[in-house]
Amino acid sequence: MTYPTSGLGSKPSDVYDYINSHNGKLKATIFTYSIGNDVNDITTLKNIACSSNGIWSKIPDNVDIAKYMSSYYKLFAMGLGDNANKNFVAWVEPYPFATSGDYGTTISAPIYDRSVTPSLFIGVVASDFTVEFMKSIVGGSD
Repeated sequence: MTYPTSGLGSKPSDVYDYINSHNGKLKATIFTYSIGNDVNDITTLKNIACSSNGIWSKIPDNVDIAKYMSSYYKLFAMGLGDNANKNFVAWVEPYPFATSGDYGTTISAPIYDRSVTPSLFIGVVASDFTVEFMKSIVGGSD
């Protein structure tokens, strides 16, 4: 069994406590995953997901991980299929890109076939771009 060894503490409950203490203002929905058949301690992962109205999922060995991990889009998108949310777009708070260290953001939107009732969720379209690129397009930082 693997536990955190630096930063947050040495027990799974330390991670749970840290997330809950920092998620009070954000109220972010958190999805957790147990990846692989050898994961024994799922209680903390389930508690993290449940305490934030998220979902815990077990991902077995030798499966398409992307299929499992992208399913959370379906949960959010189901509530966006009506006409009231027709132009819904989500922006992510700027974060440092792993490849360059430049700050950037992600913008995404669910795509529906609205020719049928109820609307049929098709997928999500998203794009990443740097904060510097945004500044150059809008002519400043405002």
